[in-house]
Amino acid sequence: MKALGIAAIVLGVAAIGANVYAVVETKPNYESLSETIEKQGAQTKFDLPLLEEYRDTLKMLAYAAFGLGALGVILGGIAGAKGFKPAFAGALLSLGGLIWQFLWAV
Repeated sequence: MKALGIAAIVLGVAAIGANVYAVVETKPNYESLSETIEKQGAQTKFDLPLLEEYRDTLKMLAYAAFGLGALGVILGGIAGAKGFKPAFAGALLSLGGLIWQFLWAV
């Protein structure tokens, strides 16, 4: 059960990391480029494909945070119930990553 608990902690950290990258890096770039295209139009032939890539990246980060968070909650709950109490920390981290994903992605 110790391995499941450690996996839950790692998954929780990864879910939070995916959220941080999405909120700090990708989402501001997407919003900025979207606003620029809306106001001035596409400046180069790469602007529209780049905007689509940012949108797709945000989707993938949301899916990753959701999947990692859900799996971490399940594994952390199982390992914690079996007696490895630090696994509850992994479950809480995972739950935090899971909930945070819904806050920025919706």
